[in-house]
Amino acid sequence: MLMETGKKLKVCILCTAYPRFSNDYINPFMHDFAKEFAKYYDVSVVTSCDKTGEKTQLIDNVKIYRFQYFFPRSLQTLTYTGGMNESFKKSLLAKLQTPFFMLAFMLKSLGKCKNADIIHAHWTLSGFVAILLKKLYRKPVVLTLHGGDVRFLPKWFNRLVLRNVDITISAHDDLIEEAKKMGCKRILNIKNMMDFGRFKNISGDYFRKEFGIKSEPIVAFVGRMELIKDPFTFIKSARFVANKIPGVRFFLAGDGHYKAEVIALIKKLKLEHNVFYIGPRTDVNRILAASTVFVSITTVENCFLTSVIEAMSSGVPCILSKAGMTERFFTHKKDSYLIPTGDEAALGRAVVSLINNRKLREEIVRGSKEFLKRNGFSEEIITKKIQKVYADLAPLD
Repeated sequence: MLMETGKKLKVCILCTAYPRFSNDYINPFMHDFAKEFAKYYDVSVVTSCDKTGEKTQLIDNVKIYRFQYFFPRSLQTLTYTGGMNESFKKSLLAKLQTPFFMLAFMLKSLGKCKNADIIHAHWTLSGFVAILLKKLYRKPVVLTLHGGDVRFLPKWFNRLVLRNVDITISAHDDLIEEAKKMGCKRILNIKNMMDFGRFKNISGDYFRKEFGIKSEPIVAFVGRMELIKDPFTFIKSARFVANKIPGVRFFLAGDGHYKAEVIALIKKLKLEHNVFYIGPRTDVNRILAASTVFVSITTVENCFLTSVIEAMSSGVPCILSKAGMTERFFTHKKDSYLIPTGDEAALGRAVVSLINNRKLREEIVRGSKEFLKRNGFSEEIITKKIQKVYADLAPLD
């Protein structure tokens, strides 16, 4: 979209954390979003910096400006450590850093948003900064909800932000319902942008070769090592599966505050030959391409986690916990395999059932492809919807 002057529409994205380089494991969907719209608009991002790395970057035509919120920088603990909510809960230092974080966020955003045509905030914490700038500069504000905000931040805070932005967007129906209850004026269901092509026609041979795996089945868990993701039930279920299918391999990929506990549990259960914690990875597409089964057993909500959409896009059958609205959208043995939340025995049986039943795996994969198409998970559909939102807020005439 071009303004009447011939210049591109200027969009300033505000977010608490953003990938530090191409294919970073930190919020990869954020860069997928920004680089896609940088094809049409002048896109800049204001976000926090980690303990190292550059503060000003240009990645895929996206201008990124990072703020430091604590001194020395090496002591910053709120972001890039596994999730802000978890950092806040587990660290006294993180609590102390919160007001400095918000002040630094606001100061960095002042100059970058002044010349923007639209401010697009992700998560209500960023939305709070955005509504202050809206009053100062009279700029329209779009807010995208992702879950960690509405589910965990105080309702009064979320209500304040939601009632003062111009348009709210979310891919999650539970968040949309909650936002409406809090007085959100206008909210749209638009899926999160993703580089869907990255998960198509990828070989899993590289990953299998890395770990010396030939034809043995692989069960994958990709996500943060946090309680809400429940990696512990995943590990415990491996005992049952390993007794039934001795060569099976379980892989956990991701960062988080509970990675030490994850490693300790694997050792305690003597599963070192079957279960592997491989830390954060930038090659999730290769892991999924090599996998026989993917597992997402969050205790909160599976609709619509990026990791689940990535697995479905990769053609991997998914086992999902019946958390939140999962059963409203996913259908057992048609587009996924559903189990009770926190049930290691059920998970073990589900993994064995899928590994031993190729026909069922193929049926679920076919169903998941139809699921993605039916629910609007495509770059073209998402792009058109976001472009309409921007055009409504910053018309060309």
